[in-house]
Order: sequence, then C-alpha cells, then structure tokens
Amino acid sequence: MRRGVAVRRMEGAAWTEPAAPLRLVARELSPPTVSSPAWLTRQVDRVVAASSLVPMTPLLDIRAFPWTCALRGRVAEIAHEASAGRSVEPRAHPLTAALLGVIPGLVSARFVPIEPGVHAMARPKAGRMVLTCHLGLVIPREGDLRLRVGKRTVRWAEGETLMFDETQADAWWNDGDRAGLVLALRVRRPLRQPGRWLADRLLRAN
Repeated sequence: MRRGVAVRRMEGAAWTEPAAPLRLVARELSPPTVSSPAWLTRQVDRVVAASSLVPMTPLLDIRAFPWTCALRGRVAEIAHEASAGRSVEPRAHPLTAALLGVIPGLVSARFVPIEPGVHAMARPKAGRMVLTCHLGLVIPREGDLRLRVGKRTVRWAEGETLMFDETQADAWWNDGDRAGLVLALRVRRPLRQPGRWLADRLLRAN
C-alpha cells in the first residue's frame, strides 16, 4: 500500500486547516527526530518542497535573505563579543542578541568553534523545514576550513555568510593549526501553506 499525502498549492486562496492525512503526519512526527519513520519524513519533505518559497537546493543564494546583510556589517563587533565573553550562547551578548532579535523565523543560534585538525561528519537531520546560516567570525587565513554540502565543497570566509540546507551538509574540515569560529543560525525555511502550517506544528512540538 502506497502511503501519500495530497498537497495543493494555495496561491492567494483562504487557508483552512488541512484534512486528516496531513494532520496525521503532523501528529505522528511530533516532534520530528532522525529516528522517525522514513515514510513520514519523506511526506513532510514532500509538503515542504511543494510549499517552499526558496529553491530546494543544498546551497541557497544569500541575497534571498536580506537580514544577513546586517550580520555581515557588524561582524567585527560580533566576533569581539564572542571572543571576549565566556558564553557560547549568542543571546548572552547585547549587540549579537539585538541583531538576532530581528531575524525572521530564528530557531536557534550558537557560536561554534572549528577546532584545528578536525574532520567531522555532520549529524543526521530530521527534515528540511529548517535552513542553516553560518557567519564566519574568525577564519585563519593559513588554514583550509571547508564544508561539504551536497556535491559541492565550500569554504568559510571571515565576514561572509553561507546559507544551506542542513540535511545536505555531511562533513567539515579544518586542516590548519588554528581554530576558527562561526556564528551558526538555524532559521525556518520560508514557506507558503500548507507547509507553513505543518512546520509550525512540528517546530512547536520540538
């Protein structure tokens, strides 16, 4: 028996809560985890793909996210707060917290060190409702700090942002002898209905 959830694009139409099949997916996958049944995860990803307002590519054009410009413009100050403070929680620092406060759909934020000599595999992710943004804060010039996303390998750069689908990132490296530091943000993927409704339900439950 083939499992499926019908998805309709709702362009300009009044939105009402979806019928039973989609509510069933939301209930059985709340909260979403990497151990959730594969068929349920696929159905959620299908709804997300049909509802996404940005491409479903592993790497996304940063120009589709204008709020990243403010982060790049204050990168030196964010890096100073991260280096001077003892907390890896960005909201503990006043300037960084203010900048985070205006990011639409922010799910989480943290300062992430990239230790020298590391070659790490990315942890499995539960779904494609969330995108990841990295802002390079401290990136040693003599090292080679890189991230594999899908079939491409990209490199962090100081003061630059990367936006990517976290389910497609599988490994990162630091081949230098100095640590790097990035501000890692998880934000909701911009969605129309019914994907927005489903994401709201699942992310609230998580």
